[in-house]
Parts: sequence; structure tokens; C-alpha cells
Amino acid sequence: MIRLIYLSALLLASLLAAAPPPALAQEKASQGPPAVDGEREITEGVRSGRLGRDELIAKGRELSYFQKLRLYYYAQELEPYFLGVEEAIRDLARTPPADSQGIAAARQALYQAMERSYQRLAAAKRPGLDLEWRRGLTGLVYLDYDWRDRVYEQKKNEIKNPYDLVALLDCLDAKLRGLAQHDLDACPALAGAAEGKQP
Repeated sequence: MIRLIYLSALLLASLLAAAPPPALAQEKASQGPPAVDGEREITEGVRSGRLGRDELIAKGRELSYFQKLRLYYYAQELEPYFLGVEEAIRDLARTPPADSQGIAAARQALYQAMERSYQRLAAAKRPGLDLEWRRGLTGLVYLDYDWRDRVYEQKKNEIKNPYDLVALLDCLDAKLRGLAQHDLDACPALAGAAEGKQP
């Protein structure tokens, strides 16, 4: 089960990527939980490379108490729908890059975990499906950052493949929701992998 840190991570839910791929801009806006003030500006800053991680944390601290409280309640409600995705994300990071079959299998497992999560969220018929889905993915990105930091601080040799989770989630999400047509092997599952050379 995703730990309590998932809830605190989602206090900054609109501040990091896991933002939709370009095709999403053409989607009709969903009715659902209202966006937090500054969400669009911050997300665009992340995607354009103008906001780094330190800036994101600083922006998160600028959120008002009530904005944070709102996101906290969003997180509580979303947590059960994303069970299984966190562990799949970590399994891929633990897989040695030289193990091409293992990388492919871990990427497939992550995609399947995301499929199940999306199906659970859709079946709940909550308003604002796409907005809540992206917020959930964003929370997982923050959770992954926290996990990697702890692993490095403890000097563990656990992370073999420090891949770009944001890029991978963008790619898998686009395939999952039919926003782009590509095979799973087109999605970047290796750190610094060249385009078109995924295992």
C-alpha cells in the first residue's frame, strides 16, 4: 500500500510534470475538482525546462494552507486507485540496463499496472477523470523522487537504472489513453537512452 508520504507528495500535485503529452491540449476540458491557483503556469514552466526541482519545492511552499488542504484531500481520495504502480516504477529502476529482457518486462509490468489503475479510476465514475489521473501520476513522480533520494542518502546500490520517470509516464500514458500510436518499446525505459534504441 502506498505510504503516507504519497499524500504529502500530492500536496504539490500540480507542480511537476506527468503532465499530458501535446495531444492532450486538444482534449475537451473535464469537469471535476478545480485546479489550484498557479497550476497551469507552474506545469508549463516544468515542461519548458524553466523550473528545476529546487524551484518546484519553493513554489510548493508558497501554496496557501487551504490550497494544500485541498490537494491533501484529493490525494486521500485518489490513493486507492493507484495501488501497484509505485512498486512497478521501482522494479524498473532496480533492473540492470544490460538486462534487456528484464527492462522490457518491467516496462510492460508498469504499463499493465497503469492500465489497471486507470480502469479502477474510470469505473468509479468520478468527475474530472483526466485531471485526477494526471494528478495521481504526478504524485507518483514526487514519491519516486523521495525514494531515490533516500536510497542515495543511505548509499545503497539499489537503483541500477535511474531512468527518466516523467518521460516514461508521458509516453505510456499517451499509449494507454489512445493519444498516440506507438509500441511500448518506443517508450524510454533506460537512463539517457537514445530514441529508437529501447530494449
